[in-house]
Amino acid sequence: MDRARAHAWLSAALLLNALPALAAQEARPLSQCIRERWTYRDGLPHNVAHRVLAAQDGYLWIGTQEGLVRFDGVRFKTFEIGATAGLAGNEITALLEDERRVLWIGTSRGLSRLEADRFELVELGGDAAVTDLLPDGEGGVWVATEASGVARVRRGPGPAGVERLEGLTDPRVLTMAWVGRELWMGGYGGVARIVDGRVERLAVPGFPATRVGRIAAGRDGTIWIGSNGGLLRRRPGAPGFEPVPEAGTASVEALLEDRHGALWIGLEGRPLLRLEGGQVQPLPGAGGPTDVHTLAEGGDGDLWAGTEAGGLYRLRWGSVSTVATEEGLASDVVWAVREGRGGAMWVVSDGGLDRVRNGRAEPAHAAELRGASPAGLLEDRDGALWVGLSEGLVRFGPAGGTTRYGREEGLGQGMARAIHQDGHGTIWVGTSHGLHRLDGGRFHALASDPALAGDKVNIIEELPDGSLWVGTTTALARVEGDRLVAVAAGGRPLRADVTALHADAAGGVWVGTVGEGLLRLSGDRVERWTRREGLYEDTVAAILDDGAGALWLSGSHGITRVERAQLQEVAVGRRAVLSPTVFGTADGMRERECNGGVEPAAWRSSDGRLWFATIRGVVVIDPAHLADRPAPPPARVEEVLVDGRSWPPGAALRLPPATRRVDVRYTGLALAEADRIRFHYRLVGLDDTFLDAGGERVAHFTNLAPGRYTFEVAAMLAAGDWGRPATLAFEIEPHFWQTSWFALAVLAVALGGALAVHLARTAAFRRRESALAARVDEEMRKVKVLTGLLPTCAWCKKIRDQDGQWQQFETYVSHHTDATFSHGMCPECFARAEREGEP
Repeated sequence: MDRARAHAWLSAALLLNALPALAAQEARPLSQCIRERWTYRDGLPHNVAHRVLAAQDGYLWIGTQEGLVRFDGVRFKTFEIGATAGLAGNEITALLEDERRVLWIGTSRGLSRLEADRFELVELGGDAAVTDLLPDGEGGVWVATEASGVARVRRGPGPAGVERLEGLTDPRVLTMAWVGRELWMGGYGGVARIVDGRVERLAVPGFPATRVGRIAAGRDGTIWIGSNGGLLRRRPGAPGFEPVPEAGTASVEALLEDRHGALWIGLEGRPLLRLEGGQVQPLPGAGGPTDVHTLAEGGDGDLWAGTEAGGLYRLRWGSVSTVATEEGLASDVVWAVREGRGGAMWVVSDGGLDRVRNGRAEPAHAAELRGASPAGLLEDRDGALWVGLSEGLVRFGPAGGTTRYGREEGLGQGMARAIHQDGHGTIWVGTSHGLHRLDGGRFHALASDPALAGDKVNIIEELPDGSLWVGTTTALARVEGDRLVAVAAGGRPLRADVTALHADAAGGVWVGTVGEGLLRLSGDRVERWTRREGLYEDTVAAILDDGAGALWLSGSHGITRVERAQLQEVAVGRRAVLSPTVFGTADGMRERECNGGVEPAAWRSSDGRLWFATIRGVVVIDPAHLADRPAPPPARVEEVLVDGRSWPPGAALRLPPATRRVDVRYTGLALAEADRIRFHYRLVGLDDTFLDAGGERVAHFTNLAPGRYTFEVAAMLAAGDWGRPATLAFEIEPHFWQTSWFALAVLAVALGGALAVHLARTAAFRRRESALAARVDEEMRKVKVLTGLLPTCAWCKKIRDQDGQWQQFETYVSHHTDATFSHGMCPECFARAEREGEP
C-alpha cells in the first residue's frame, strides 16, 4: 500500500472534518440536547440499527437487521435483497462512503457497493460476514470479516481485486482505524497493527477484555479502545493504555469524537455517555438512547445513534436553549424574567423565585416565598427586588429586610401582575383590579373610565415622553393625572386584550394583543398585522426589539422573529405578506407555548440575549449567534411510479402508451431542517407556472397526453430562497394510431379513397353524358328527318313517312315530337267561311 498517499488523503479528510470545529461554539450542556426517535412505526424495517452513515449528498444511511435504509429526514426508503439486484444481504453490518462518494455496504453475507444509483456485488471469497470497512486512501477499502481476517479490495478498470492480509493470529476482526499512518485492528485476538507491511500484535498490559469492538483515534493524539471490559485510552506521549473508570465496565459498542472534541460512548444496555474535559456525563432525563451500537455525526453537527433494539435517534442542539427544572429551576411554568445587577437573571415561576447564572438556576428568597404564588417582578434603581404575589407583593431590600404590601397598605386584593418604576422613581402596580400608585408608603388606586372599571392590568410601559401606558384585558389605557383613561385610536377607543407594549425610538407604540395580532400606534394612525398579513399567529404575549432591525414576538405557538422593514412594507402595500422566522420545539424549546399577562414575560439582557417565559422553562435566544440563513436545500427526484410500478429516474424515460398515472417522488436534502422544507414544481409541457406543494413530497399526474415532458421541482427553507430545480425528462409514447405516421397514412388512404370515388363518379358522369349525347343525336336525327324533305299531299296535306305510309299531319308530328295540337280557325279562314256561307 502507498502509505504516503493514504496518509495524505486521511490528513485532508481530518482537516476538513476539523474546520467546522474551528468556528463552532463550545459544546453545550447535555440538558439542552434535543432528542428525536424513529422506530419501525415510523418506517424503519427493523428496530435493530447496526450502522449509521451521514452521506456527503445529505442522505442518512441506516444498516438494519432487515435491510439498507435511506433517510431524508422525513421518509425512509428500504433496499432489500428480494427487490434490489446487487445487494449481498439484508443484515447490514458495515457502511462506508469513500472519497468518490461510492457507498460500500458490508452485510452478514458479503460486500456490495452503490455507485451511480446501481448496486454491485463484490466477491470476497471465504467467510464473507463483514464487520467493518475502512478506506485505503486509493479508492479501495479494507474489509474486516467475522472469521476470515482482513482483506483489501482494490479499485481498477476491471473487476475489483481482493488481496488477503497475512499474519493475523486470530481472523475474527471486529474493528479497524487509522492511527496516524498505521492501520490498527481489533477483535477477539486483542489489538494488532500493520508496521512496515507486517502485522504486529500490540501488547496491552493488564488488559482484562477478551474482545475489542471499537478503536478510535482522537485529533489530539489520544487513542481509544472500546472492549467488552470497558474503555481504555493512551494519551499522547504515554507509554501504555489506562482504563477510564468513569465509563464503567460495560461492553463498549460505539465510539465517536465529535467536532467539539468530545467523545461519545455507546455501551451495551446502558445510556449514551459523553466524555468531555475529563468528565463522563450520561444524557440526562428520559427519552435518551440506550444500548447504542453505532454513532455518526452529520455535516450539520447532529449526532445520530443506532441502537440494538430501540431504533434510530438524533441528538442535536437547536437555536435556543432552555432553563427549566433539569437546570435547577423551581418549576417549569415561568411567568416573569428580568435581568438583575451583576448580569444574573431573575426568574419567577410557579415554584418561587430563582437566580440564573451560566445556564444553572438556584433558589432565591425561598423561605420568604414558600407557599406563595409569585407573579410580577421588578428590580428597582436602588437594587431592591419587588415580587408580585397572588395577594399583594413583597419587597426584598438590597441590604436585607423584607417589606410586604397588602390590603392594609391600600393595595387591595388580586394578583400583582405588573410592577413598574417610572422616571421619577414612583412605583406602580397593576393588579387584577386596576392600577395602583405607591405614595408615602401606601398604595392609591387610580380612578378609571367606566369602560375600564375592574379591568386586569397586564403591563405598564413608559414612553420616551414620560407618559405611562397601560395594557388591560379589555383596552389600551393611559395615565392622565389621577385617572386611567382609554386610548383612542382612529377616533375610537382601542378595544383589545393588551398583553404587550413596546415604545420605539420613532415615537410609535407597538401593541401585542390576544387574538387581534400586532398593532402600532403613531399619533392617530393605527397599523395592524395578523395572520392575514403573514404573521404566524394572532396572539402576542411579549415584544422584544433585538436592536438589529427585528422584533421578536412570543405567543401560544412559539417565538416569532419578523423584520421591522417587512412590517412597514406590508403596511404601505409594497409587500403582500410577511416572511417571519418561527422558533419552536425543533429549535430547542421544550414546549412552544409562551406565557404572558404578567410583567415582564420577556427580557433583553445586557449581553443581547433574549429571554422568554414559557410553560416549560425560560427560553434563551442569542440573535447575534444564530446561524446564517442556510442555502436552499438541493432538490432530488428519487422515484417515478408509472401506474403503480416503480421506474428509476433515468436521464430520459420512455413510458408506454396508455399510461394513466404518473407519480413523481422527490425530496430536499437538509436533514436538520427536513420538516421545514417547502417545495414547488411544474410539468413543462403541461404547466407554465410552479405549483406550491408545501411539504408534500410527491406529485401526481393523470391522463397525460402522449408527448415529451420535463418535471421541475425546487426546495426552500422557511423565509428562504428557492434552490435550483431538479429535473426529470420523460416521454409518453403514443399508440400506433396516435403517431404522426399513422395520421399521415390515414390521410393518404382518405385522399386515395376520395380520389377513387371522384374518378369513379367522373367516369360514370362521362358514360351518362355519352349516353345522353347519343340519345340527343338520335333524336336530333329524327328531328332532322322531320325538318328535312317531307312529301306532302297538295290537296289533303297528308305526309308520307319513311315507310311510305300517308299520315295526317297531326299524327306524324305527334309521333316525332312532343308537340300536341288544338284546332281553331285563323282570321282569314274564318272570314272566308263567312263569305262562302259555311257555319
